[in-house]
Amino acid sequence: MAAAASVLGKSHDIPSGEALSGLVVLEICATPGASFAGSLLADFNATVCVCEMPPEGSLMRRRQPKEWWQVSARNKKSIAIDANAKGADAVIERLLSHADVVLTDVPPSERTAHPWLRRIGSLERRPLLVDVIATGADRPELWPWSRRSDLTAAITGMMALTGHANAAPVQPEFPLAEYLCGALAALRAVAELRRAGTRGGAPTDFVVPLHQAVFRMIEWQMPIATALGRPELRNGNAFPMNFSISNMHLTKDGSYVTASAANDATAKRLLEMLGGPELRDDPRFSTLQKSMKEFSEIYAIMDKWIGERTLSEVLEAATKHDVVLGAIYDAKAISGEEHLRARGNIVQPAKVDGEPLPMPGVVPKVQGWAAAVRSVGPSLGEHTREALEACAFTGEMIDQLIATKIIWA
Repeated sequence: MAAAASVLGKSHDIPSGEALSGLVVLEICATPGASFAGSLLADFNATVCVCEMPPEGSLMRRRQPKEWWQVSARNKKSIAIDANAKGADAVIERLLSHADVVLTDVPPSERTAHPWLRRIGSLERRPLLVDVIATGADRPELWPWSRRSDLTAAITGMMALTGHANAAPVQPEFPLAEYLCGALAALRAVAELRRAGTRGGAPTDFVVPLHQAVFRMIEWQMPIATALGRPELRNGNAFPMNFSISNMHLTKDGSYVTASAANDATAKRLLEMLGGPELRDDPRFSTLQKSMKEFSEIYAIMDKWIGERTLSEVLEAATKHDVVLGAIYDAKAISGEEHLRARGNIVQPAKVDGEPLPMPGVVPKVQGWAAAVRSVGPSLGEHTREALEACAFTGEMIDQLIATKIIWA
């Protein structure tokens, strides 16, 4: 695939081993979805520039805790322009003309009022516009409810699957929908550029509402509802449609473990660990189909057995009996897990304010492509001068823009 422009403003083929090198992306957003799409492209060497309004900068920069910015803006550059200042439009138009992709969370109907996007329709050379937006923001005539991203988990069926039966649903961890949608947007952007590159013509702008990615991930819920004649709803810690022994239990030393037995053989091994041959051979539990009627008793046995042992004792017994059981990790446990570090899933590219900052590594890895965490989140306007120089602004012109406070550099 050939990129339309590099950071130096030159068109060239992407070298093997450099993945998306030469692809120029402007990130104009305030929410995690579009930002995560930019992160994925930046990880694979696209030049991703966060367009920020001084003096506060991007809302993503201001999210707490401050370390979030260091991860969400890793491998990215920062361009700071007062988009409302007199003379800023000419600067912004030139930047947009040099970009291949613009990632934003601004629905098409609101572009004309947006300081960065209001003139994009009149450009002779337009970048591919990718909108990662809250559901309904692009079709308000069909969506009279709230158009905030917080509603995404509720309208995809996800929240109907979380929590205990006959109790309130549980709100999933909030950026999940945004991050899934960002991944979908990045994939579709690369596919659209590929389509345009192979078939000719310009790439086609597109909108990705937040519900689409989550709904796609729960692909079984609609056909199963059709088959059963009813929707599958929340079932506590067990998977909906559950017929396996699956729950979470507290150890003697205060750690939670999760266990699962999804077929008769694994169930037999679990029962033997809990109560020896006598429990294993109890006719009430001879098959998982029969065990389904006795789950509450099995879980009570598991609570007692696991609650009398430390985490290490439970894990040792599970290994001995070949039982599917493991500790529930928090961030501290994850950061200390040597298995994940050995795979490159956890990296520590730099120290921030003198403190180490572990973060997820680049995923997925592609043989022959150099992809790594090269830098953490940039300071406000750190790359403004570099970006304008790439757009053929002279040093004198840039100095004048700085003096008139149109840009920060």
